[in-house]
Amino acid sequence: MAKQDPSRQTHHLTAAYGVHVVDLVARWGVSAEDLLDGFGFSRDDLATPDRSLPLDVAVALFERARALTGEPRSASISASRCRPRRTGWSASRR
Repeated sequence: MAKQDPSRQTHHLTAAYGVHVVDLVARWGVSAEDLLDGFGFSRDDLATPDRSLPLDVAVALFERARALTGEPRSASISASRCRPRRTGWSASRR
């Protein structure tokens, strides 16, 4: 994942959201390699437990998905289909 300056706090999402985006764009014929090109990580990296994505990287991933699929609602579609169990987050996790 992207290295962050430790003195700079940033918001993160679980990297499992990235896996969800990779799976979603496949419906439009976009490969994981095409989507993740230039990000410096693979689908397998995203699937690693306890991995996280800085929010700015997650936003860039959604923007790239939108550009490659031509679907302006790709982030909304992804969010509507994402379930806590799939991302590894649960109500008891803090």
